[in-house]
Amino acid sequence: MGNCDASDVRILVDTGLTDSSIIDLIALADGEILARKLSTVWTSANLQQLSMLLTAELVANNDTSLRNPGEYGPKGQAPEKFRKQAEHLISSLEIGFIAYTSPVP
Repeated sequence: MGNCDASDVRILVDTGLTDSSIIDLIALADGEILARKLSTVWTSANLQQLSMLLTAELVANNDTSLRNPGEYGPKGQAPEKFRKQAEHLISSLEIGFIAYTSPVP
């Protein structure tokens, strides 16, 4: 099972893709999370949020009906905005993890 499900992704991006197609994209997004070794130190809520953002980017890039600017969901977010939000989440959580695990002088 993935870190999120199709209904989670649909909150971020309005798409005509089937749940099955979205689940396949969730697997790709979760593969990136595993490859970056983020799944061992983050909470399940953080992983869900990251998976949703990465999958929303993939959906926006793969849904051929979403090709005009402003058609990437209720907030008009284009794929690169989902990636930017995901990278911001990763950076902020990595900084927090480093600060939390650093020894006190």
